[in-house]
Amino acid sequence: MFLSRDETGLHGRFKWRGYRVAITFDDGFRVLTRTCLETLQQFGVKATFFVPTGFIELSRDSALAEKFSLRAHHYNLPLEPMQPEDLKLLVDLGHEVESHGLSHVSLKNLTQPMAQRELTLSKAHIAHWTGMEPVGFAYPYGHVVSTLGHPPEWVQTAGYEYAVTLKRGPVETSSHPFLLPREHVEGNWPWWELSYFLLA
Repeated sequence: MFLSRDETGLHGRFKWRGYRVAITFDDGFRVLTRTCLETLQQFGVKATFFVPTGFIELSRDSALAEKFSLRAHHYNLPLEPMQPEDLKLLVDLGHEVESHGLSHVSLKNLTQPMAQRELTLSKAHIAHWTGMEPVGFAYPYGHVVSTLGHPPEWVQTAGYEYAVTLKRGPVETSSHPFLLPREHVEGNWPWWELSYFLLA
């Protein structure tokens, strides 16, 4: 959850009218459309979904998709990725579909050319599937520092307008648009860990 949202969405120009919250979901698991979408629609809430597009492409081969799910997301059981039609539905319902890279690999482990491939191909896939070019990026694993370069600059060069981290805290008018903080919870946390995190 993060920052102030106006009626035009999260497109780099933030309007500040008191406290606001934006709800975001990472990783593009299809379970989100089953457990969250109905609730969002019931209360008229719009959200932003950050999806790794390689996960969706691999889903045509269920064995590869399962391996990717387990490796990239650290769950004990594989999770089914959203499909292109799921992403199109989200956009049609007024939600935002943004990039979480191609293969959910940390940018800290990539050279700039490798990172540009992750950033540009994922953007192209989402635009093709939804008809809307993504403008936002969520750093896989929240990693924003690299000895091989400056990932926020790579994201900006790829044509995005903002990027979100996993650093906690509110977004201020002085916040760097490619290093936006976000409160987050993990879907596999037990209730006591979630309670401790939210109260910390």
